[in-house]
Amino acid sequence: MTTTPLIGFRVLDLTNVLAGLFCCHQLVHLGAEVIDVEVPGSGDLARQLGAAPDLNVCLMGVSCLAQNSGKRSVTLNLKSDARRVVFERLVTIADVLVENFRPGVMDRLGVGYPMADTIDDLFEAQECERNCLEARALSAKVCSLFAPGKRVKITR
Repeated sequence: MTTTPLIGFRVLDLTNVLAGLFCCHQLVHLGAEVIDVEVPGSGDLARQLGAAPDLNVCLMGVSCLAQNSGKRSVTLNLKSDARRVVFERLVTIADVLVENFRPGVMDRLGVGYPMADTIDDLFEAQECERNCLEARALSAKVCSLFAPGKRVKITR
């Protein structure tokens, strides 16, 4: 029996390397549609990691292949105003945003929580198509649990 409780949920994956990739890969297994947002050109560092050097050079490292299976993928330069507008449109159709940047990076890119909060009005104005009472946005930060001073933080 397959359990897919997240069917109908859309996740924006702005994570890098293993912890975030693994987290969002598990959401795929639970039925969510995950959209991996990567930097143009080089993509996620995991694209260069793995036991097969020929795949790493092609930016298709085994780590990337394993953790990105089942995800949709898009490259966006979030430092570009035009691409940030595209990202904001993606946020309006997503239920969850997962990121694991260093503290302050999302804010410096202009896509931190205040940006999502201003877009939240759009969520309330949209009619929820998933048979729920109201549209909700969730932002999750993936951090190392073993690094001093770091903890998992989930906000709305």
